[in-house]
Amino acid sequence: MGRKKLGPYQKKSGGTYYCRLVVPTSLRDAAGRRQLTRSLKTDDHNTAIRRYGGVLQELEKELQRLLSEPSLRQKIAKNSAPALTPDGIDLLPQEKAAVLLGVRSFDESNIRHLHVLNAITGQEPLPVSWDEALALWIKERNKANARNLAEGSIKQAQKSVEEIRSFGSPSDLNKHVIRDFIAALEEKISSSTVRSRLSLLSAICQDLVAQDYLQRNPFLDVPYTARSKLERRAFTDQEITLLKDHEHPCYWQLMTGIRTGEHVHCQIEEGCLIVVPQTKDGVITWRPKTLSSHRRVPLPDGFTKPTYKEQRIRQTFRELITDPLAPVHSSRHTFYEMSRRAGCDARIIEELAGHGSTAGSKSAKGYGTFPDDVLQREAKKVWDLIQDITN
Repeated sequence: MGRKKLGPYQKKSGGTYYCRLVVPTSLRDAAGRRQLTRSLKTDDHNTAIRRYGGVLQELEKELQRLLSEPSLRQKIAKNSAPALTPDGIDLLPQEKAAVLLGVRSFDESNIRHLHVLNAITGQEPLPVSWDEALALWIKERNKANARNLAEGSIKQAQKSVEEIRSFGSPSDLNKHVIRDFIAALEEKISSSTVRSRLSLLSAICQDLVAQDYLQRNPFLDVPYTARSKLERRAFTDQEITLLKDHEHPCYWQLMTGIRTGEHVHCQIEEGCLIVVPQTKDGVITWRPKTLSSHRRVPLPDGFTKPTYKEQRIRQTFRELITDPLAPVHSSRHTFYEMSRRAGCDARIIEELAGHGSTAGSKSAKGYGTFPDDVLQREAKKVWDLIQDITN
């Protein structure tokens, strides 16, 4: 029985390629669908891979639309009107608040209960919560970007929200609160991570300003500068030889220009690494860094996939090369340097590395891709040079 291929698929041999998103079993009743399918409008596999990521994101958006439910704010607006019981008596505001909050009874000491009650009675609008702010940010980013936010990006935003939740709601933030928040973060994480947290929270608040939930983004009043990072370098010829001698996965990464995540998660078909999102039970478990990363990468003889995860790759790498200026990601720097030494066509190297075209008009970039034999021709120049170095 043949292995099930991932990514674009054909309903019949030689026909049009399609993108399919399987709806998880637990969500099928709510969505009313078992799967979502859309044509990629091409019978060329390279073109299908390029289009696959964007179309998959469109299917994800459609699934979210099918699963969307009214927010608490919408429920309050709907239930502020009289809600008569069978005997013709309207529910008390406290009773309505308890129903909307999903609790047995209204608690006057709970600030969230009071906010809902005040919104129902029209005394004051419901303050925006961090959960609402996060949902709005995800919605706006998915609307503005070519593809939906990655699961990892959402998790980072969720982590940032959890960190600041105890310091107050978005409307409670001011310069003093944010400075206290920064001081608390600096005690447990690096300054670059603090900067990332603040950047995400600032983006979330900026969307609240755009939607008139906040008057001003408070994070703009507290600039933060992290310590600058050290510049990465490519591996030396001796380090390349060391990685080859120890049969480390980074050797194959510097030979092909692939990222560590691509090396671990993607599958091999017909001598190429197929870089497309990976799914399990209809849920995306991993996806390429950018849309231009969707590609086919020709592989040299002897290429192997790691048998362990990314973290273990980094750990074993540091046992061989300890220089902080040469991390695992230097494999890609090395691939570029080797391609220049080998006299490769820069446009094709960009295609192999998943960076897309760096020159030419926007229209020109949208037409066609390099066939496998052209990709392999330039890649072989790199392979031959590295073989000469390490022999």
